[in-house]
Amino acid sequence: MTYTPSQDESSFLETVGDGSDSTGDAPAEGVFEPVQKDESAPPPYFGKGRETPPGKPAPKPMRFVFGDMAGAVFLVWIPVVAAFFLPWREFGLDIELYGSLTVMHLCVAGLIALPPFIVLTIHLAKGRLWDGIMDMFLWAIWECIVMILLCFLYPERGADIIWHASDYWVEMRGWLATGEGIEGDPLQWYQVHLLHLGLLIVGAIIFGLPALILGVLQLNYMNYYVARCCLLSDNALPTAFVAWHFWSIFRVAGYIMIAASFYYLVLRMFRIRWSGTSFAGGLVFGLILVIADAFLKWQFAEQVRVILADYCGL
Repeated sequence: MTYTPSQDESSFLETVGDGSDSTGDAPAEGVFEPVQKDESAPPPYFGKGRETPPGKPAPKPMRFVFGDMAGAVFLVWIPVVAAFFLPWREFGLDIELYGSLTVMHLCVAGLIALPPFIVLTIHLAKGRLWDGIMDMFLWAIWECIVMILLCFLYPERGADIIWHASDYWVEMRGWLATGEGIEGDPLQWYQVHLLHLGLLIVGAIIFGLPALILGVLQLNYMNYYVARCCLLSDNALPTAFVAWHFWSIFRVAGYIMIAASFYYLVLRMFRIRWSGTSFAGGLVFGLILVIADAFLKWQFAEQVRVILADYCGL
């Protein structure tokens, strides 16, 4: 069957023709010319494995594990070493503030806390709460490793510049030897944990830095305790892993999440990128970890004490 164009179609074809100009010799300029594609031009957007909406940067692989400033956090050993060896007493900073806490102790903790505080603030200002939390995890791990090594090599120096270091070691050594003391009484240590958590939240609300300084003070007398346990043991490495009680890791992680979340909430007044879901998630997961710390300590503290006492020969 042969197709016959209608009268309207015939009129249209006669008007358009075959693309030639009025002379019938050459195609009219611009008609039926192929579109030239610029092969050198980059695509408008692309992601790694999936497309990313326009205006939103492609995800960086590092940020799936740690924040994109994780490399900067690795440099924490510089302020830690500087804080450990600076001649603080020669600066006249051995001034008592409250109990055994001195200006020197605050300066040591403040110098160590300042770099991660800057990193965390940059993350939160860009609305990246979880990147900030992950970088704080990395900072805490790295700070503990460096400080334990320093206290292991220079225990007298550690006792001098770390707040509460000697008193905490005496208290914990007594617990290791006898099972008695605050560490062996849940009613006592849980009150201490609640006090620390409350102070941490207050510090986070005061623009974050006081919370980090408090965190450094607590981390470092724990690090000194771990170093002293290693000095008593013939097997320093396994002793270090046992002495840094595994439930304390849950508590430190929970404190970081809670403090970072409250600091994120405070920064909201400066019209930063805000995510209520991230804030709620950080707060809830942080509280879960703090509760897990209390449960695990209550259940396993005595077993760990026996193992650690054997390592330390107590």
